Amino acid sequence: MVEIKQNEVSMRVRKFMTNPILSRKQMLVDVYHYGVKSTSAVSRKAIAERLSILYNVASPQLVHVFNVATAFGGGKTTCKAHIYDRVEDLEAIEPRFRRWRNLEEEQKKQLLDDRRSSRKTRVVRRSTKNKLKKFFKKPSKDKVAVKNS
Repeated sequence: MVEIKQNEVSMRVRKFMTNPILSRKQMLVDVYHYGVKSTSAVSRKAIAERLSILYNVASPQLVHVFNVATAFGGGKTTCKAHIYDRVEDLEAIEPRFRRWRNLEEEQKKQLLDDRRSSRKTRVVRRSTKNKLKKFFKKPSKDKVAVKNS
């Protein structure tokens, strides 16, 4: 029987596959975390950092961890991971919600602020709509009848 020390986190990669078409490595990861003192299991960021070290990836942002499921009673977490070769491939293939989850909190705040500042307010949108409505207004039927007679 293998002894597991307190506060030790170990990982086991299974179903490893290199996908040259999508230029990524994909795998299932089992994380064993017996006795880790936290309310939840190991975070996705911690798993991504360990995988980036294990597979010699330039940046942990190229590693996407998802479908994280902790077994009942704790101690074991299973997840899926994709390791991309280039950022361009990651942006082209990975869904937007997974890319959003992988961002740092500061990057998320900055993107949200940029988006909010670039949007027009409701008042401005309605006033431009009404101006265009007046400009492209169809002539009423009474004026058309007067011109024809």
